[in-house]
Amino acid sequence: MKKKLSVCVSTYNQVKYIGACLDSLLNQVTSFDFEIIVSDDYSTDGTGLIVERYCTDYPNILKNVSPDKNGGPFANYLNVHHAASGEYVAHMDGDDIALPGKLQAQVSFLDEHDECNVVWHRMIFFKNDVEIEHPHFNAEFVEKKIYVHEACLLGPMGPHSSTMYRRKCFNLNKFTSKCDDWLTAVFYMENGYAYMLNSPLGKYRITSTSMSRGSRANWQNRKLSTASQLMAVDYDKSLSRYVATRALANFVLDAWRLRSYCFMSFHVMLKCRAFPFLSAAPKIFRFYKWSRRPNAFD
Repeated sequence: MKKKLSVCVSTYNQVKYIGACLDSLLNQVTSFDFEIIVSDDYSTDGTGLIVERYCTDYPNILKNVSPDKNGGPFANYLNVHHAASGEYVAHMDGDDIALPGKLQAQVSFLDEHDECNVVWHRMIFFKNDVEIEHPHFNAEFVEKKIYVHEACLLGPMGPHSSTMYRRKCFNLNKFTSKCDDWLTAVFYMENGYAYMLNSPLGKYRITSTSMSRGSRANWQNRKLSTASQLMAVDYDKSLSRYVATRALANFVLDAWRLRSYCFMSFHVMLKCRAFPFLSAAPKIFRFYKWSRRPNAFD
């Protein structure tokens, strides 16, 4: 029988954390059936053995689709999401945790709002004994409809492990090269909208290898984000001016902080061939202050 929801877990060398992640999903109480699909990207630390054990212990709900060689995080993401069969699909990184009520709340929201294609929620960022609800509630960005143009203007909004979307919006042909979780959300929005629930329904683990929304800018993730911006423009030319505006904001930020990779964002601006919305600068600044990782984790 087709499941209402597929929860896709991508993991690599997370032997210390993958058990807690899977337990937090298995303990979810829902009014619907769901499956958990796990893809371990050929870990070298024993993560794969833990995944195999869980799949053996819970064969009716857990499925292992791990590849037989390492392909990198993006290939691992596509592998596990391509295997999803549910009406809705949720993503979880293997070191994050789902809090009670997460799956039910997001599925209920999608059931009740036909035009919403992506639903996020706030998270609790944590490292060791430090926990901070993030981002704080702000009516400008939380519990409001976010359309694709605003998403392109502002950048990543929902943490990766808070993402749930309609499976009909997943199209493997759109992913022409590596991209970040911001662009996947843009693709999933299509002609609908995204929405962030105010409730903190998950825990995002801060680590030295964090690549998603909780991490500070660095050469590696700026390279990925700028490549994703150019892919968005190639996909839909009407996004050019919004992407150019965000690229300008990133360029100013990186240049001000004397980051050598500021040229990446400048290159995006040139490629967009569109004049940025300078009037959007105050909103972008407010979004930056609202969404950036808490200083406690520096």
